[in-house]
Amino acid sequence: MSNFKFYINDGDGVVFDFLFGETQKFVDNKLEFRTGKEIAEGLIEKLYVTQKGSFKKLTDKWDVTNDGSELIFTSKEFKAFSSAQFTVNEKENRAEVKGEMLKKKLGGPAVAGEKEVNTLTVTGSAVSTGNLEVTFDDGNKVTKTIAVAKGDTPDAIATKIMAAFNGLADWGVTKTEGTAVLVFTAKVAGVDKEVKVTITNK
Repeated sequence: MSNFKFYINDGDGVVFDFLFGETQKFVDNKLEFRTGKEIAEGLIEKLYVTQKGSFKKLTDKWDVTNDGSELIFTSKEFKAFSSAQFTVNEKENRAEVKGEMLKKKLGGPAVAGEKEVNTLTVTGSAVSTGNLEVTFDDGNKVTKTIAVAKGDTPDAIATKIMAAFNGLADWGVTKTEGTAVLVFTAKVAGVDKEVKVTITNK
C-alpha cells in the first residue's frame, strides 16, 4: 500500500510530519485507489483511535472531522492561528494523492468574537407514523410540529427538523449529508447562550 506525507504546523507549538498509509485497497484481488472520503476517514481514525496517544498534542487543541473528502481542523481555542499550515506536499507523494488534499490553507485573521455553535444528534428511528413537537429555546422558544412516518431513519428525521427550523432569526441550521447531526450556528458573534432543543411525541 502506498503512503503519503502529511505536514501539520499550527504555528503555536503543534508540529507533526508523518506518513499516512493505505491510499489503495484490494477489491476482489484487484488493486484500487481509495476514495478521498475513505482516506479522510482513515486519517481521522489514525489520529483518534489507532495512534491516539501519538497525536494527543494535536487533538487536545484541534477537533479533526471530515465532510466527505475534506478534512476540517477546528481550533478549540478562541484565538487566530494566522501561520497555521496543514500540507500534503505534491512533490513528496504518490500520484493518487491530489486535488484538494494538495492545497495549503492558512489560518484566518483574528476576529472580534466567535459565532456560537450548538449541535443536535437524532439517535432514534420513528416507530410509528405521527407528529413530533420540537422546541428550540435560546431564551426565546420556537416550537415546530414535525410529521414523521414509521421507519423514518435518524437521518430522515434530522432532515425534516432542519427544514422546519430553516427560518430561525438568529441561527443558521445545517446538516452534513448522510448524518443525523444538526448544527445550529449563530448568525453573529456574541455572548454564549444556553440553548436547549427538546423533542416530544405529540
